[in-house]
Amino acid sequence: MQALECNHDNNEDIRDKYELGAILGSGSFGQVREATLKGVVNSEVRAVKVIERDSEDGEWSNQAIFVREVGLLQCIQHENIIRYYDFYEDVHFLYVVMELCKGGEVFAKIVEQKRFSEKNSASLGMQMLKAIQYIHHMKIMHRDIKAENFMLAEPAINSQVKMIDFGMACKFEEGQVLTELCGSPHYLAPELIGQKYDRRADVWAFGVLLYLLQYGHYPYDAKHPRDIMVKILTEPIRWQTKVKLSRHGLDFLTKLLEHEPKKRMSAEQALEHQWMSLVTSTCTKNEGEVIDVEVLRSAHKKVTATRKIVDAKVDEQRNQKLKMIDEDFAKGIRHGQRLGETPKEEYMSKPEFVRRENKITTAPSRDLNTRRNSMKKLLSGLSGSGSKGNKHPGGLSGISETTAGQTSAAEGFKKPTRSFSVSAAPKRRLSYIGALTGTEEKHLANLYEDKQLNAVVPVDAPPSKDSAGEGGGD
Repeated sequence: MQALECNHDNNEDIRDKYELGAILGSGSFGQVREATLKGVVNSEVRAVKVIERDSEDGEWSNQAIFVREVGLLQCIQHENIIRYYDFYEDVHFLYVVMELCKGGEVFAKIVEQKRFSEKNSASLGMQMLKAIQYIHHMKIMHRDIKAENFMLAEPAINSQVKMIDFGMACKFEEGQVLTELCGSPHYLAPELIGQKYDRRADVWAFGVLLYLLQYGHYPYDAKHPRDIMVKILTEPIRWQTKVKLSRHGLDFLTKLLEHEPKKRMSAEQALEHQWMSLVTSTCTKNEGEVIDVEVLRSAHKKVTATRKIVDAKVDEQRNQKLKMIDEDFAKGIRHGQRLGETPKEEYMSKPEFVRRENKITTAPSRDLNTRRNSMKKLLSGLSGSGSKGNKHPGGLSGISETTAGQTSAAEGFKKPTRSFSVSAAPKRRLSYIGALTGTEEKHLANLYEDKQLNAVVPVDAPPSKDSAGEGGGD
């Protein structure tokens, strides 16, 4: 099975189909820009994630993350998961075209509300859970569930919630134990830190997100990722603070943030919980507790505090590269090429699109073909040794370009492997706070193992019924 081969007859560059527009955001990976369909009257504006190729190799390079995301997204179609349209590459960048979420991040919109209750929280949470339930049904684990990875389709707070960013996601098999330590430190489940986990780690992360929303801080916090993880493994969640939740709301959170994975709710069970009935309740008095606006502001501040400001020089260099590619394209020189088949969309039947499509004939440059061969080698290299308990070779080399309706897209994935060197490229695995050394990672695994062997699991003690909902932590 070939990986990421271009099957498009016209060797289409992204600029053949889209007009790249204003910058919507920048990060360590690259940029997000507006992308408007060419030759289509009243065309919708989409977003394109422009990912800069890096010099790293291994499972957590920009290229590897891109390949993993492309392969997984081919088989995903759900109203609460962002829709992806096209994938391209050229000599400097990788491109993912997706729907534009006009409402921005969920937490940013929440702080604009004058009144926000548990019912509002449950409504947002239900949509997030439906996305998690869906990917788990598809045997996909996200592994980076966090506040920043949920957007609103439209500016209104009651618009659809969309899950984004599958760069750390992986396919899994029933009963498989995953071993790769990755994700965002505040959201890591105890068993993920112990490097023996499954899909239930996503549910814990969702619990952290909901806790942050309703308490204004993380269940566990520290300046260094190692200290956060040690706290998660060794300390109970303290629920006694001034924050007040309903009895069902508190019960819901405690069953999500259950240290013992076997006792933790699944996404399906969470959707059936009594607290979720708030969403469909027509009684104006039945909306749970109202969350204090200062709590919401504190939650948003926590989310944004860990973001790094992109160096202006780095962003300028990206813009210069894009400008050079644009100038070459205007001269009839195409550096790019489509990855995967062209999706069938309604606008494609319009005469103006058909005329434009028939004009795309230029072949990609030699540099791009060199890059493509490099990508193949990358994929081949990622099929190294298997994970713990895995008797079969792993890696990403099985990712195919079949469309969403074909079963081979799902069948092509193998069990994920550990990076070749734990200390060689850890930055991608632990997003936004930094890296762990191999020794630190091993120590955390041993600490988790000791806790399990000695049956010393942090016991979280929620408030009594008399003080139901007054929850906690610093």
